[in-house]
Amino acid sequence: MEKDRKQVTMLLYLIAPAVMLWVSIGAFFSYDMGKNGLHNINWSWILQNSIPVIIIATAMFFQGIKLQRAYKQNTK
Repeated sequence: MEKDRKQVTMLLYLIAPAVMLWVSIGAFFSYDMGKNGLHNINWSWILQNSIPVIIIATAMFFQGIKLQRAYKQNTK
């Protein structure tokens, strides 16, 4: 049971950042496209507003890698 919980936590830390980035950048992209049109997308505004999500996602991803390494060492 403990092994399964650790595996789920590890997968959550590895998958959640990708979902967070996909949703946030997609939301900012669709907002900007609706405001300015398809041919006038402000990519710097999209990335600038996504910086907090990028930072959180990166931290979560590295935490997931750390958990994965610990899990592999404990299962050997």
